[in-house]
Parts: sequence; C-alpha cells; structure tokens
Amino acid sequence: METIGLILSAGQSSRMQEHKALLPWFECTLIEWEIVQMKKAGIQHIFVVLGYESEKIFPIIKNYNIHTIINKTWWKGRTNSIVTGLTNIKSTLINETNYNLLIQNVDQPIKSNDLKILIEASRNSIFDIIQPTYNKELCHPLIINKDHFNNLLNIEKNKTTLRDFTKNYQIKKIKINAQYLQYNLNTPDEYKKALENFK
Repeated sequence: METIGLILSAGQSSRMQEHKALLPWFECTLIEWEIVQMKKAGIQHIFVVLGYESEKIFPIIKNYNIHTIINKTWWKGRTNSIVTGLTNIKSTLINETNYNLLIQNVDQPIKSNDLKILIEASRNSIFDIIQPTYNKELCHPLIINKDHFNNLLNIEKNKTTLRDFTKNYQIKKIKINAQYLQYNLNTPDEYKKALENFK
C-alpha cells in the first residue's frame, strides 16, 4: 500500500508575521525541509497545497518533482485546503486507487526516520487513522486510510474540522520518542524555540 503525501501550506501566517513556508530551517526553507523528509521516507507522490503568496513559494519548490496545487479559496481555512488537495490527488492519480493519505502541516516539521515509522505501521496493520504520540499526546502528521476518503471530502460541507473528523474513527497510536512532534510554529518565539531545540 502506497502512502501519498499532502503538505498544507496555503495559509497567511498572520501570527508569524511572515510566510511560514519560507522560514529558514537549517540549510533550506521550512517547506523544502518537509518535501525532502518525505522523499527520504520513501514517499513518491507528494502534493503541496499553496494559497497565500503562492507566487513566492512556487519558484523555490518547482524543481523538486512534486505536484503543486494552488488553492484559490485558501482563506476558507485548512479544511478547504484538505478538500482541495485530496480532490486534486484523486483526479491526478485516477488510475491508482491503492494508497493512503499522509497529511502534514508545513509548520510542524518532522524527520524522515519518524515518517518511516508511521508509514511502516500503515503497511503492517489494519487501521482507520494513524497518529504519532509523544507523552501520550496525539501529534501530527496523521495517515488516513483510503476507505475514508469520501467522508474526508465532506468535512467542509459538514462544517467540521480535521480533528472532529478523526473522532469518528479508531486511531492507531504510534509512540514516537520525539518531543519536537509537539512543536507548532505559529509565532516568532515558537519558531525560534523550535529551531533551537529540534533534535
């Protein structure tokens, strides 16, 4: 079973006061880090949803051999970007049906080795949703079983969030000993702290 990667990077990043995707993250930008880690984890099909200031981000990622999606209604929020992304995936991979979906936020960096743990778990078990945990806290990213794609496509119409969506299913929790999984880069202070402590 293949895992398809979906990176969400369409928001305005208003609290950060600059675009999160373009923040320096070691030797590259944050969005490049996410793409490279997915590739290192063996994900062959990577889709990136852009929206706000997409014209600044596209030139940076255009040579990574990925699928870029421009969400023209990005201001409707993350749920809208998920639906836009999955709709594009299904139409792009119309002849492929044997895959699950990994959803990753651009502001929650992860390492390839931990991605591999999640992907391996999805291959070796029956599941609805897979999520990593740290200190018993659910973290991101998550992997959604292909059998639930139709319901996922309806979350915007049903006026629910991704978190609400996951409550309808059994979550297979994968314990990963990595504190950084709790990081969420919303403000300059959070970004600085995460960069200093990313281990």
